[in-house]
Amino acid sequence: MSGDPTIRGTINLCFDFDAMSLWLGWGTRGARALSRGEFGARVGAPRILELLERHEVPSTWFIPGHTADTFPEVVADVAARSHEIGNHGYLHEAFDTFGYDEVRSIIRRGNDALERVTGQRPRGLRAPAGDFDGHLMEMLVEEGFAYDSSRFDGEYELYWARGLDQLPDDGPAVFGSRLDLVEVPLNNVMQDFIYFESNYGTPLLTGSCAPSQVEEIWFGQLEYMLANVAGGVLTLTMHPQAIGWGGRIGILDRFIARCKSEGLRFATCGALADEFRLAQAQTAVA
Repeated sequence: MSGDPTIRGTINLCFDFDAMSLWLGWGTRGARALSRGEFGARVGAPRILELLERHEVPSTWFIPGHTADTFPEVVADVAARSHEIGNHGYLHEAFDTFGYDEVRSIIRRGNDALERVTGQRPRGLRAPAGDFDGHLMEMLVEEGFAYDSSRFDGEYELYWARGLDQLPDDGPAVFGSRLDLVEVPLNNVMQDFIYFESNYGTPLLTGSCAPSQVEEIWFGQLEYMLANVAGGVLTLTMHPQAIGWGGRIGILDRFIARCKSEGLRFATCGALADEFRLAQAQTAVA
């Protein structure tokens, strides 16, 4: 579905506030490795919150329950500054390595931790790691979620999520049925982690981009939307432990400033999902 042509464009700022859970979920227990996540909580997140407040823009933070339990003051501050809170598992789990009942339990545990710390019951989820299939989307509907933000195929547009696909080896794919769940898709180009993070253990991460290279990529995606997709939504996903460093956070500052100068608006995943539902309902009536 194309965006609202009366709106030039929308910027959807998302932060995956993994902190230590990202590395713990990968089996890391060393102090040096985990200190990267601690930096994200103790330094990166506060820097980001101050920048967002200065620009007066909203955002969505997908937070594992472990982060909420380990750094409750920081997570509570995210919510206190009126940013949306989304579910991101409990220990940044790879959902495809668990049974369906276990995944449901993880999602509920994450919800409980986030609600206890922030007072917000998440309306949306972003799968933390690994992969998934339509069973997860069906589960989210059953659990009362309004939207998901885990797929990579939308680029500038929201759409309805779907249930389980049939994927035979000897014939075409048969896509699952439409669900009462909005997909606010990720944009794997518009992020920070793959460009910046390095890890010489498992998993192997080889990010070594200069901030100027990442800035060029981000602005390229923005400029394409402005030229070609009226009313499009550009989702930018960042991690406090990646974007929060002094030499990197400036690109986020400049990106927000450029978007504001272009007259673009900023909206959370939840707000965009609500707008999509309303537009779909109006189209159906018409």
